Amino acid sequence: MCSRLARPAINRFLSALGTLAIAFFLEAPLHAQFAYVANHDSNTISGYMINTATGAFSPVTGSPFASGSDPHSIAVALGFAYVANFGDNNISVYTINSGTGALTAVAGSPFASGEGPSAVAVDPIGKFLYVANDFDGTVSGYTINPATGALTPIPGSPFTAGSAPISVAVDPIGKFVCVANSAGNTVSAYTIAPGSGVLAPVTGSPFAAGNGPDAVAVDPSGNFVYVTNELDNTVSGYLIDPGTGVLTPIAGSPFASGKDPDAVAVDPSGKFAYVANDTDNTVSGYTITPGTGVLAPIVGSPFASGIGPSAVSVDQSGNFVYVANGSDNTVSGYTIVPGTGALTSITGSPFASGLFPDAIAFAPIPKVYITNRGSNTVSVFNPRTNTVVANVSVEADPRAIRIAPGGVIAYVTNAGAHSVSVINTMTNTVIATINVGAHPLDLAITPDGAKLYVANAGSNSVSVIDTVTNTVTATVSVGANPRRVAITTDGALACVTNANSNSISVIDTKTNSVVATVPGGVRPFNLGVQ
Repeated sequence: MCSRLARPAINRFLSALGTLAIAFFLEAPLHAQFAYVANHDSNTISGYMINTATGAFSPVTGSPFASGSDPHSIAVALGFAYVANFGDNNISVYTINSGTGALTAVAGSPFASGEGPSAVAVDPIGKFLYVANDFDGTVSGYTINPATGALTPIPGSPFTAGSAPISVAVDPIGKFVCVANSAGNTVSAYTIAPGSGVLAPVTGSPFAAGNGPDAVAVDPSGNFVYVTNELDNTVSGYLIDPGTGVLTPIAGSPFASGKDPDAVAVDPSGKFAYVANDTDNTVSGYTITPGTGVLAPIVGSPFASGIGPSAVSVDQSGNFVYVANGSDNTVSGYTIVPGTGALTSITGSPFASGLFPDAIAFAPIPKVYITNRGSNTVSVFNPRTNTVVANVSVEADPRAIRIAPGGVIAYVTNAGAHSVSVINTMTNTVIATINVGAHPLDLAITPDGAKLYVANAGSNSVSVIDTVTNTVTATVSVGANPRRVAITTDGALACVTNANSNSISVIDTKTNSVVATVPGGVRPFNLGVQ
């Protein structure tokens, strides 16, 4: 699961910590972190390796990589890169070489979209892709083949949007999609059907924005939406109703920006927001007020950029900000000053790109999550820097931990509290606590991320949790002292070891009923499935 270089550092860390369970979210070798920039006038994608200590860019071998005509947007998820080709009305899909960062087109690429695809976004588990089609006022939706990256249209796609949809974002939990409609001065909001990815407008959608909404971003907590209004030099802020997805203006919204704000990004901690001001050649920085989402200018803002900044993005470490300067064919890099959010230029910045860079995306960085029984916490370990980057308080006696597909959510069994903690890995905060059976020791997630199975050793049962609503939807009686649970790769069966019954219970995940009880050896404990 992790490289030889990483294991000694992790082992030293674990020896000092005294821990029980570890969950890895490693999508690339520990020495590599990559960034990709869409260059819409040269029809290419520039690939860079990021120096994780300094933030400096260096081109990956083979860069730039050919795209379709006029690439406007790029998104990266689960080893694939997705590019919206505005001039060709299609989406290019690439595999990312995890060692070199090189891009290779997947079989069947490019895939047809609507007219004028201007933005692309992937849901948190890498199951669905959404594309804003500027010229035909729609949003195309696709299911993603997890093995190949190939795209298949979602039933009912494309979905109706407002006039000239130009930007799209998915919330970090994968419940809602937001779209900025630049000619309609509105923001459309949709719910995502968990199994199919079908979009349905939320009540009241579309919602009023400023003049010429040009970009949309959702904060990592999923509580706030920010939209840049290109023609009135403001940023609109909204509260998201967590149940319905309805958008309500934040107090004091809209907030002043520089001239012609073209893009907005929020850092992974949810503390800071950054806006690229195209005409000013600046980046505005804001602090985000916890709880309310109100934006307040950072001291020293705005910060100088290159000419014609058209995109802004924060890397997943939260240490660096990058800005694509469309009019001088460069990318400016900045270090974020801890605590204040102020920006200081990275040595060697700006970095050369292709012609008219217009979008930036990052391949995910690795994280290791470790449960600490003695302190009732989960430690978040960065194996690239050999440091603990966060400690998350959970409930009593945390045992097992699993990362959901896509890496955005982690689940922890708390044996002493008879509960499961749900952690947002973007913010490293507990977002829900779910009561389950007595003494939960282990858990497993279905391959589609829709359901969680929890083995409760103290109540001889398995709790079934809906991961969208974070509620227990079924309780299945099994043998005595269930210790471990695993799910087959097709998601059809959950298998449970019953240590005191010397048996294995087999659960049908469609009916959540035991379909077989298989004799085992004496005190069966761990298991593996295919």
